[in-house]
Amino acid sequence: MGHDRTGERFRKQSGYRELLILGGVALVTTLVFWLTDLDIMVSRLFFVPGNPGQPWVHGEFPLWQILYKSDRYLTITLAIISLSAIAVGIASRLRRMLLLYGLFIFLSTSIGAGLLVNELFKEHWGRARPDSIEEFGGTRSYIPPLAKGPSGGGNSFASGHASIGFSFLVFWFIWRGRRPRLATWALIGAVALGSLLGCARIIQGRHFLSDVLWGAYIPYFVCALLYHFVFRFSKRAPDLSPASST
Repeated sequence: MGHDRTGERFRKQSGYRELLILGGVALVTTLVFWLTDLDIMVSRLFFVPGNPGQPWVHGEFPLWQILYKSDRYLTITLAIISLSAIAVGIASRLRRMLLLYGLFIFLSTSIGAGLLVNELFKEHWGRARPDSIEEFGGTRSYIPPLAKGPSGGGNSFASGHASIGFSFLVFWFIWRGRRPRLATWALIGAVALGSLLGCARIIQGRHFLSDVLWGAYIPYFVCALLYHFVFRFSKRAPDLSPASST
């Protein structure tokens, strides 16, 4: 009984620590954007003022266009996986974990990339996109990340495309406790996918680097919160608490 309580306490502490580390990383990187012109500097690399018809000409490259159009298919993929797992889990009591994993994927994606990024922040935060600010020929002012802009001021914060790519972190969370090698590949794939989608939007002049980073932080925060404190998957993972070695 005492061992169970020790293990549970250790798992909660691990969850709090993970969220605290994420918060620290998000705070430090956001301060960098407040104190420097890093957002502007990165976007300027892809701005061609001598091409007035399309100053973000690099964004027309086929790869970036394909990535731009891929978000709906990635969303559908996550939806199919989650709903299939839920259906199998409901149909068979022996597959109860599939039901939980399906719900985890569905809620993580719906809350993180869906509700928070695309509905709350993008629609109501009022941050102007790079192609709309004065530094790049627009009329609006640059607003640093997390600073709320005027209503209707833009839909830059955070990157919805990047958040969909980073939503595939759900598979890293699912596998990291029992299948670490597979989890590592899932982590690499999710980071690569989210980064590529984010790069496409930066190159097209539609998002800042800080938008892409917050497109990663928000899905990760939602996944970690659900993983540790709602579904408590860490409780089902191998017991790594100090008490397990005694």
